[in-house]
Amino acid sequence: MPPKKRKKKSRYLQTRRLFFNISDSFEKQQFLDLAMEIIGNCDVTIETRLERISIEFQGNPGQIDKIQNDLIILEKQLSKAFNSDIKGFYTYEHKILNKLLSNQLQIKYFVRVIKINGYEANIENSNSLLTNAPFDELKKINQSAAQSLNFAPIMQNKDIRRFLSTFSMKTGKDHSDIARLAVDNNIISERDSIYHFSLDIDEAYNKLENKLRKDFPISSTMEDTVSKEQFKGLGFDGGKIVFISKDGKEQDQSPYDWSENNDIEENSE
Repeated sequence: MPPKKRKKKSRYLQTRRLFFNISDSFEKQQFLDLAMEIIGNCDVTIETRLERISIEFQGNPGQIDKIQNDLIILEKQLSKAFNSDIKGFYTYEHKILNKLLSNQLQIKYFVRVIKINGYEANIENSNSLLTNAPFDELKKINQSAAQSLNFAPIMQNKDIRRFLSTFSMKTGKDHSDIARLAVDNNIISERDSIYHFSLDIDEAYNKLENKLRKDFPISSTMEDTVSKEQFKGLGFDGGKIVFISKDGKEQDQSPYDWSENNDIEENSE
């Protein structure tokens, strides 16, 4: 079925067409989903054939310049997230990470649980996660850590809950067993059923990590999730998507500014 014809636009509107090459079906799907958020209410026609993507959109000059810049940044950020560098590391920009992981955890907690699952992880340039964990594994770790956090005692403060959850994941032991072990080793203290750190938080993590290193191997508590291979063939390997704004209103700017260099913030969970 041919695409719908666009309504006649103001002579001040311009049309622009961009081309992208993305070979992986899963990465292509993520790009298309996020591209539609960036384009917003603009009229757009998207054509795909194998790894080639064509995006044609219409708007005022300032608007289409902004969209073009954001789409180029998006493609580069997704490429770094799904394709490792020569050292085997992936770079997840903060906004991309928030989009790809629907329940993203507080970043320092996330880095710690990535490490206890046997991967390297660090915060780079204050706004990126650098890790050798591929996205499939990162998604599993995120889900497992969120589940563990849900089982942590709710009456405790968030830092204590994250602390207990981290080592519960590592050892497979209950949160209460981790708490007792930490109390016995003067890492945390208990007053009126509430736990408090006896050390600086980083020192507390290091001390309990050293205590457990020889005693408990890293446990595998992560649930199965859909892998990238299962997405093969489900992406846009051919065809056309046409989006026509229903209200005819022009959008001043895209809803997501991918060019900003926002620092990673402390999330509530």
